[in-house]
Amino acid sequence: MDPVTVKFVQLIGAEIFGAILALFGIFLFFRGITGKSDFVLEGKGLKAKLTNSAPGTVICLIGVGLIAFSLHSSSVIREQSTLPVERVLDVWLANSYRVTEPMNTEQVIDTIVGRGENVRFTNNEITLSLPMTLGQIAQKELASTKYWHILAAINKDRHYYTFSSAAEDTQIQKGALVQVWAVSKYNGMDERTRVQVTAVDRARGYDELLALARSDRPFAETFSEESFRHFHREELDLSLEQTSPGNVRNLRELSLKLYGDPKYWPIIVWANRDTLPKGAGEDTRVTTDQLLSVPRFMGWPR
Repeated sequence: MDPVTVKFVQLIGAEIFGAILALFGIFLFFRGITGKSDFVLEGKGLKAKLTNSAPGTVICLIGVGLIAFSLHSSSVIREQSTLPVERVLDVWLANSYRVTEPMNTEQVIDTIVGRGENVRFTNNEITLSLPMTLGQIAQKELASTKYWHILAAINKDRHYYTFSSAAEDTQIQKGALVQVWAVSKYNGMDERTRVQVTAVDRARGYDELLALARSDRPFAETFSEESFRHFHREELDLSLEQTSPGNVRNLRELSLKLYGDPKYWPIIVWANRDTLPKGAGEDTRVTTDQLLSVPRFMGWPR
């Protein structure tokens, strides 16, 4: 058992023991068990003292304090208990042997990855530049040949092989499109943590676009399919949208509306050099019905 799991079990035990103490203290209090006990709590910036109290009261307070401490600590442990990528892939591998030929895509996802609230994976499609076996693809994309059966299950409906007889050395022809699932960096994160991490990642992505915008390279050359693939690998789903400014007055306000920060207005200029006036800046006015192209990062699917 790994250290995080051991610590989590210990904290659960502490919660149970604290609950027993609290209940026992309440029992003593209502049974009228008498006596005098002193309870002193000292810590950094904190000092509390309970004198001449009944034993039941003291025991109950100790139990409640133990529960509060273990609940706080276990919440931290839960946030840190995301499984390593290899452990997740090992689970997927075991699950892939439960996939059957008649299953559709959604059933394959449910069987291999599952539908847990915090389950996240990436879905990529690669084109083989030369013939490769399932084992070789698994080694290249998932860092181990042992995960070949995951790929076999995912791609079973592409008719490259008979699923029931697929093996590690099953070869797929040059030019074939192969679907690869990988463990998302957001896998296991609760919603609050995922939102925070995603916001940071998007800001980093927009900073990268801002640097490209300021490089004076033509938008059409820079904002290409390779850009989409680059950000996709970073789990940022980039799209080019057509939008109207609405009730904003200038590019600075439009940047704030679209990106959450006014500093990204050069990205809008970069994407609309043929539409905006030459030398457009942050104070350049926009109209309500003006149609502009804007690069944006969307929420990551599944």
